[in-house]
Amino acid sequence: MSIATEKIEKQIKTIAVLYFAFAGFSFLMLMLLPLHYMMFRRFSTMGFPVPEGQPDPMEMMAPMMDVMIYFYIVMGVLGVLFVISTFLTGLLMLQKKNRTVCIIGAAIGCLSAPLGTALGIWALLTLFDNKTKLLFETPVELNDPDFRN
Repeated sequence: MSIATEKIEKQIKTIAVLYFAFAGFSFLMLMLLPLHYMMFRRFSTMGFPVPEGQPDPMEMMAPMMDVMIYFYIVMGVLGVLFVISTFLTGLLMLQKKNRTVCIIGAAIGCLSAPLGTALGIWALLTLFDNKTKLLFETPVELNDPDFRN
C-alpha cells in the first residue's frame, strides 16, 4: 500500500468518526425538541398584562398553537432522518462501501451549518478524489473462513 493510499484511508477513517460524533450530537439536539415544544407551549399560555383597548396575546396565540404541534412533528421526523443519514454516511465511509450513498449523505450533511457544512465539504472533496474512488471500488477478497457456517 502506498503512502498516498494510507493517507486517504486515514482521512476517510477520520471523516467517518467525525460523522459518528456529528450524528450523536444531532441526536442529542433532537432529544431537546420536545423540551423546546413544552417551553414554547408554556410561554404561549402565560398570562401577559393586557393594556386597555389592546388585543389579548393569549387569544392571538391560540390559533397558532394548533398548527405548531404539526410543525414540531415534521421537524422531529426530519431530524430523525438526518441523524440516520449522518450515521449511515459514517458507517459506509468506514467500511468503504457504496460511495454514491456517502456522497448523498455528505451533501445532506452540508445543510447543517457550520459544522455539518465543513464536514460535508471535506467529505465531498475526499469522495470525489480519483484515488478515493479506487478504494471504494476495490473488490473484497474472500477467504476460506467466509464460506463456513
